[in-house]
Amino acid sequence: MNYVGITIVFLHLLCVAAFCSDDALHGSISGQILGKNRESLSGGKVYLFRADSGPVPSKVHYWRIPDEIVDIGNDGRFNAKVTEGQYYISALKRASGEAIGPPREGDLIYPQDRTALKSEQENYFINKGKNTDIGIITEAVPYKVESSASNLEITAIEGRIVDTQGNPVPDAIAFAYTLPKFTGKALLASARSDINGKYFLRVSKEGSYFIKIRTTREGGHPVEGEIIGVYGNDAPLAVMVKAGEIKTGIDVIGKSFKKQKNNKPINEK
Repeated sequence: MNYVGITIVFLHLLCVAAFCSDDALHGSISGQILGKNRESLSGGKVYLFRADSGPVPSKVHYWRIPDEIVDIGNDGRFNAKVTEGQYYISALKRASGEAIGPPREGDLIYPQDRTALKSEQENYFINKGKNTDIGIITEAVPYKVESSASNLEITAIEGRIVDTQGNPVPDAIAFAYTLPKFTGKALLASARSDINGKYFLRVSKEGSYFIKIRTTREGGHPVEGEIIGVYGNDAPLAVMVKAGEIKTGIDVIGKSFKKQKNNKPINEK
C-alpha cells in the first residue's frame, strides 16, 4: 500500500473512531404516537424533557421549554438521539402549524393528563449506546383549555408588553429564565399576548425569574423586525414571586430587532 493509501485508511479510522466516540455518549428513544382513534400525528413534534434540568412538564400549571424536539413521521413514528439520562416525553400536533409556545384549543396533545399515565409511561431512562422503544401509544387527544384551571393554585407573572411608543404588542411570548444573562434555553414560556399586549406567564414554583419577550414564530436567533425586550431593559430586574401568587404589573417594553452591517445585533432605540 502506498503512502496515499495508508493516509486514506488512517483518516477513515479516525473518522470512525470520532463517530463511535460521539455515538457512545448518546442513546436513542423511538416509538409511535397516535390519536385515540389511531389518527396520525404526522407533522407534529415529540418533546423530551430531561428530569434533572427542570420541573415535571405540565400543560395546566405552566409550560416548560423542552430540552429536545424531534419530528413525527407520516406513520406517527419518531426516533430521537439524546444524551444519556431520565426523560419525560410529550407530543403535540398543532392545528395552526405554529412552531413554538404552549398548546392551543384543538391541538392534538399527549398526554392529556400526566397524573393518569401508566407507571411505565411516566418517564424513560435512555442508556448511552442503546435504544429505548416506548412501543405504540394511542392516547393523543384534542387539547381543551381546562375549565378547572381557575380552581388550581397557580403561581404566575403577568403584565403588558408594549413598544417604545406605549402601543400594545400582541402575539408575543414571555419567557422565564433563572439567570439574568438570558443565555441558553429559557425554562418556561407564556401563551401569546392578547390584542392589549397582556401576557400571563405561569411558573413552576416560587422564586426569582428574569423575563424576556419575543414575537418569534420559530425560535432560534432573532430575525430582522422581530420585537424583543427584557424586564428592566438594559439592567434586567428579577421578579420575585411567592407560591400561589399572581405577580401583576410586570410590564415589558419591546424594541424592533435590527442588525448592524457587521451582523452584530442591536435594538432600535
